[in-house]
Amino acid sequence: DEASTINTSNAIINATSLKHFIKMATISSSNNAANIDSIDSAKMNSNEPRLTSSNKVMFPWVMHEMLEDAEKKGFEHVVSWNSSGLSFKVHDRETFINDILPLYAAQTKYKSYVRQLNMWGFSCIHGGRKAPERGSYRSEHFIR
Repeated sequence: DEASTINTSNAIINATSLKHFIKMATISSSNNAANIDSIDSAKMNSNEPRLTSSNKVMFPWVMHEMLEDAEKKGFEHVVSWNSSGLSFKVHDRETFINDILPLYAAQTKYKSYVRQLNMWGFSCIHGGRKAPERGSYRSEHFIR
């Protein structure tokens, strides 16, 4: 089945990859393969943001929206996609936690935000001190 995409401003969301990402994160977070059946297949086949059982937009969709808004609304100096479009980085933690994150998520501490990233399967990029993507976060299914 071909990957369906939606074009939102300058970003393309690979809906098939994001669906797979959400399914795999749901399964791995609970270690219960039965959870894959709890994901509504009709919703998984649409390009609409995925909702939790309490009708909140799932974390990866919220993060993608925030990164799109960073470019549109001019706060790329705080958080932004890296030039590859395969990872993103928080450049100013204090401003991010105090001013940006509360607009998109419930986390109020950077550690909680990082814990949420880890629960969804994101990994931190480590490298040399001057590596441009050092401290960025990525997941193979979370792309610009």
